[in-house]
Formats: sequence, C-alpha cells, structure tokens
Amino acid sequence: MLVVIMLFAGGGAAGLIWKDSHLFLLGILSLTLTAAGNLEVRAEVRTEVWTEEGENHTPETVYFDENGQKYELDYCRQTEHILPEMEEAVSTFRFYTNLEDTSQIPQQIFFEAEEEETGRTGTGQLRQTEVQLTARYWSDDFSVPLTFYDYGADQYLFQDFIVPGGAELQYFLEHPDRLLEQIGCSQEKYEILEIHWDGESYMEQGIPCRNALAAGRKLVGGYRVEYSGMVRYPETAVPKWEALYRLIPELEEETKAQEDTDNHMKSQELETESAALQDQPAFDSESGKNRWKMIRTLAACTISLAVLIPLILYLAAWFQKKRKDAEEKERM
Repeated sequence: MLVVIMLFAGGGAAGLIWKDSHLFLLGILSLTLTAAGNLEVRAEVRTEVWTEEGENHTPETVYFDENGQKYELDYCRQTEHILPEMEEAVSTFRFYTNLEDTSQIPQQIFFEAEEEETGRTGTGQLRQTEVQLTARYWSDDFSVPLTFYDYGADQYLFQDFIVPGGAELQYFLEHPDRLLEQIGCSQEKYEILEIHWDGESYMEQGIPCRNALAAGRKLVGGYRVEYSGMVRYPETAVPKWEALYRLIPELEEETKAQEDTDNHMKSQELETESAALQDQPAFDSESGKNRWKMIRTLAACTISLAVLIPLILYLAAWFQKKRKDAEEKERM
C-alpha cells in the first residue's frame, strides 16, 4: 500500500496523488502538542478499496511504516468510494475445434472482464484480429441425407448423369465425387465411405419417395483466435476502510518493557519471602508469654531506676548541705 506522509505541528495535512485520472487521499501524519507539553504523534492511513471481503474485513491493529516505526490502531470506519467510469483496451483468445472452415469462426464476441483492484465488471464487443491454425485431423461425423423421388423408377436423372434404378446406392459409392460436387464439398476435405437406406419408402404428394444416408469423414481443424477491443467499466460505488493509528515511541516501549520486568521481579521476591515465612516453625505460646513478662519487668525496672537515681542524688546532696549548715552553727 502506497502511503504519502506529511509532518506538521498543531494541525493536519493530507497527502494526495493523482493517478490514472483518479484522486487518492493516501495518508495523514499529524503532530499535536498537548496541554502538558507532551508531543503526541498520530498517523492516519486510508486503506485502498476493499471489495471481496467487504464489511467482514477490518484494518490491522498494528501498522509499520517504511522505517519500521510501529503505530497502534486508534479507530477505523468504513466509507464509500466512487469509482468513475472508464474504458480499457483488452485482448483475449478463444480456441475452436472440429471446424470445417474458418468461416465458422465468429467475427466478434461479447466480452466480460473483472477489474483486479476493485472487482467491478466491465463489458464490450471484441473483434477478430488474428486466426491461427493449431491442428488438422479427420473427423468421422460427416453425413449427407439423400431423397429419391419416384422411388422404384427404372432410372434417375442426377445432374447430367443417368442413375440406374435398383442400383442407386452402388452408383454413388462408385462416383462419390459427383455427390460431393453437388453439395459443394471438395474431395480433398471430404470422403464418402458408405451409403445405406434410411427407412422404408413413403408417399409425398402422391409420389413414392425413399430416404438414404451417405456417411464418411471430413478434414477439420483447431484454431486459436485473438479478439481485441475496448471494455467499459461503469461508475461504481465500492466500500473502503479508513484507519487512524497512534505512533508508539521506541522509548515508551522500552520503559514499559522495563517496568514489566521490574514488576515481575518484585512479585517473585514477595513470593519468595512469603514462602520463607511459611516455612519458619511457630513459637511456643507459654514461652512467648514468659519472655514478654521478662521484657515488661526489665522495662519497668529501667524506668524506676531512671526516676530513683536522680532522687537519691538530690537527697544525698540535701543531707550533705544540712550537715554542713549544722556544723557551722556549732562553731559559732
């Protein structure tokens, strides 16, 4: 699929191409600056016309450009495309067999063609342009019907010849050239090998008659015939798909892959720790209670000492001062 891509910021532009009198909108690639300052790249690719699969066909979910850049499908829709009327020069061949003469070959034929890209049908009359002989052979399906009027007569007049009565069939077997000449056939292409009666005698308008049949073979040929002309394709509406793809930056793909890897490793670590905790033996409940009492006792003693020691020091200092004051009074 041919795609013409144009880049621009903060807007959109279409790639157009004019080919064979058809205007095709091939592709759009747009850059949009979001409010957060992130650059968002979108690629819009309008597919070629689809006809055979129709609505059952949808664009691919992933699109790769010529540089291998990956795009993801944002949305797609089916539209209608009008194909204009057009004419096309075509040639075709027909093969004919068992023909006695080229005059039996049709001078023109009706031709129907299907456009490969769109599937629409065109029609036209093609004329014979070339005849080629491909084979020569004898065919055994040659026969000539004969009717003898005034059957039972002593003799018959055939052209300028007298045919004896009672020996009519034998006469034509001995002189087949006279019979072939009468029906316009040459001895080089036709042969009479037998003649026999075809039914009993009968009356026709009061005249006794009897039919006979001369049979033999004829020289026939096979032909390859070329026909040429113009085929017209009518204006046709066909469905096509339009698809909008979003560019996936390579960095984003790598970051996403790294995050997936880290999350997987963390999940494995948590599972390992959980399994280790489950493997540890449970503490004895009585031993746990005694240990807890010991810890509380030590904590209480520590707190008590922290209060009593300053008090003791203070009292010792106070008694010492009282003693000094008493000694001084005694001296006085």
